[in-house]
Amino acid sequence: MKKTQKKFLGLLGLLLVAAVTMFAVFLPGPEATATSSVTDTVVVRVIGGSPNVEIIGDLKDKGNTVYPKQDIAVNYENVEHLTITIKYTDRDGVVHTATLFDQDMTEAPGSVPISLDLSADDFGYGDYVITAKGKGFDGVVDESSISFSYIPITAELVENKDTGDPTIVLEYDPDNGTPEDDGKVSKIEINIYDENGNLVKPSPIIVYAPTKEVILPFSEYGIPSGKYRIELKAFDRHDNELYKAHWLYYDYSTIPVPDTSGDDAKTPDTGEILHGMNISRSDYLLTGLMIFLIVGVGGAVFIVRRDRKSKK
Repeated sequence: MKKTQKKFLGLLGLLLVAAVTMFAVFLPGPEATATSSVTDTVVVRVIGGSPNVEIIGDLKDKGNTVYPKQDIAVNYENVEHLTITIKYTDRDGVVHTATLFDQDMTEAPGSVPISLDLSADDFGYGDYVITAKGKGFDGVVDESSISFSYIPITAELVENKDTGDPTIVLEYDPDNGTPEDDGKVSKIEINIYDENGNLVKPSPIIVYAPTKEVILPFSEYGIPSGKYRIELKAFDRHDNELYKAHWLYYDYSTIPVPDTSGDDAKTPDTGEILHGMNISRSDYLLTGLMIFLIVGVGGAVFIVRRDRKSKK
């Protein structure tokens, strides 16, 4: 009996040691044993995917615009900090930079609107680059950029199918005579050059705002077929040339003036049948006279022979 009790006590001791060991294993480390106040706040940051930024709006990358006021937006996702900058290169080649936006962001997707006025004091006609950089919570940076030019005038050539004359369709922000329009396009000068660089007369052609379409009467000028270079210069109301000239290129083919008199001028009207046969009235009369002579001579010979037979 005593042996049984000893075995039982030994087994119980082993179980007790095992229980204490397991308890010791699951105890927290010494650095984590400090008590926490009920007022403490635990902040948990859930790291999302990589950052993504995108510039959207009417401005086209590597395009041109003639309007100074432009609205764009930068869409972002998984971005901790967003920076938007603009770089402007003026007509003298001087580069100017400005920061449009620089701010910490929330993790949620969002969009930052930007309103631009390219006619403001710090800007003007020239070349632009807008860049958006978004730094993610993981430290990765995503970048989006667009480049474009702000110019005073653009133009497109449309050919007149009847005469071959080019028609220039203009696009510009016109000066309508109000104080706020000062500095906009007031006058356009058009010069035409042949492929040898010679100025074609009459030139220049002057048009004023808000004209948006100009016909170049090549056929009226008597300009021969060939390749031509058309220069357009824009001026403000103070006769200051705005930025650089805009060029167009045109391959002109002289179109013969059509004969508006029609076939009747070549073939006189001789009635439906003769007109269709392309026989003139003089041809008809000459042919009739020849037939009359042949018939007349034949008839006379026949009468003479008959009289001779009757006398015999």
